[in-house]
Amino acid sequence: MIAAKKLESGKVLFLAPTKPLVEQHKKSFQEFIEIDKDQMEVMTGEIRPDDRYEIWKEKKVFFATPQVVE
Repeated sequence: MIAAKKLESGKVLFLAPTKPLVEQHKKSFQEFIEIDKDQMEVMTGEIRPDDRYEIWKEKKVFFATPQVVE
């Protein structure tokens, strides 16, 4: 899987149009890739932009709606 390869040296961003789909993608990803759950984050409009930046610096895998990606 390409995402697993990218995790070696970078970050992975999955986009979905709605929050329920974002949550579903995260759940599915957890079943296929062995990664610490603390390295994954759901980012939707509920998280302030300043907080998103801090989360981006700390985590490796993101599941987000397009509205939060700048």
